[in-house]
Amino acid sequence: MIWFYGVGVPLCLLVFDTVIDLNDGAIFGIWMIISIIMYIVSLTTYSNDAFVMHRTGFDTGSPVNSLIAGYSTSSLKTLLIFLIVYWLFNKLLNKKGLFVINTFRQTGWYHDTVQRRITGFDVLTNVVLCVAIIAAALFGH
Repeated sequence: MIWFYGVGVPLCLLVFDTVIDLNDGAIFGIWMIISIIMYIVSLTTYSNDAFVMHRTGFDTGSPVNSLIAGYSTSSLKTLLIFLIVYWLFNKLLNKKGLFVINTFRQTGWYHDTVQRRITGFDVLTNVVLCVAIIAAALFGH
């Protein structure tokens, strides 16, 4: 459950219109504080046997498998990594007068909430943010 929470929170922020709310500095700051707390929990519980994820048939000798995190609390760093990558993309878009929007769950190339056309860069941004969430949850310690 801890692992799913660590992945689920940033994914929910990304796929719903809440990603638009992150453009507000106060809301982003609150989420950043929450992510730092989650990261501290991840660091303090690292190597604690109570949080080991037991896997059957897991080949630890494989190069890719040896990179996969072995503790459920390691996914708690995911929100912090998501927010950092989001912040970088949002700063890039703010130079053009835009901000990151969600392209998941959209039925067309127009975003009704922000009243603007969805571009290929918006889609690419969302894909990169999704990959960052998945990679941060699976890999590292």
